[in-house]
Amino acid sequence: FPVTIIVRIWLIGFTFLAIRLAGGLWFLNRLRSKSSPISFDGLSLEALSVRLGINKKVEALVSYEIKLPITFGWIKPVILLPAGYINQLTTVEVEAILLHELSHIRRYDWVLNLLQAVVEAVFYFHPMLWWISSTVRMERERCCDELAVATMDGGRMQYARARLKVQQLSQ
Repeated sequence: FPVTIIVRIWLIGFTFLAIRLAGGLWFLNRLRSKSSPISFDGLSLEALSVRLGINKKVEALVSYEIKLPITFGWIKPVILLPAGYINQLTTVEVEAILLHELSHIRRYDWVLNLLQAVVEAVFYFHPMLWWISSTVRMERERCCDELAVATMDGGRMQYARARLKVQQLSQ
């Protein structure tokens, strides 16, 4: 008797998180279809991709529904940029943001994020999993920051200024 109650409770939590994951994937697909292509003055997304060693074609889109840049997709990677502030950034700042997002693509973070979400849905009941998960997400961002800084012409200070400006504009 108690085992069936535990299994039912687990199943309710798993179902909730699985629906949340599916809803997030649906939302990303909707964002992709409602977004517009964007080009950059003085910057080539293809050249930045080559600089990072990415052989896939990466699509850059602009969206009115987001406040921070988002990267997703494994086979057809997409970088979504917020429409609200893209015109307020300098070329160096846009380069910094694109290099950070391209770093996610190079590292296959989309696949790792999806796998992490599935593990979180299965083992949602364990508090250490949530701590480890948040730590992994922070480290993933740090790795992409370091890769972008190493690839960027402007260096660490230019990159930091660009990230700070993006954070300020998103609020």
